[in-house]
Amino acid sequence: MSEMIERNPFREFIDNELNMDVLDELAAEHARRRRQAINELLRCLEELKDLLDGYSPYGKIPPKDSRE
Repeated sequence: MSEMIERNPFREFIDNELNMDVLDELAAEHARRRRQAINELLRCLEELKDLLDGYSPYGKIPPKDSRE
């Protein structure tokens, strides 16, 4: 005969709370990694901007002072 396991609401509550804690930790880790990736992308874009600043497809553009 199969034994019926009685549902324990307290145990279910504890399991759900533990699961929520794990999900909260995973969400926090995901947010941290996302912020880190965005910051890295912004840093790379800033470096690219610095590299391209003053350049055009036709060669280096002289500073505004020397054009006049």
